[in-house]
Amino acid sequence: MFYSYWIFQPDKDNEKASIVWINSLCAETD
Repeated sequence: MFYSYWIFQPDKDNEKASIVWINSLCAETD
């Protein structure tokens, strides 16, 4: 599954960090 809610991350400076976190979460959730 692919989640795009990382876009709403309040810390734009940590965009990549958010994306990585989501990817890891999806990997475990999927």
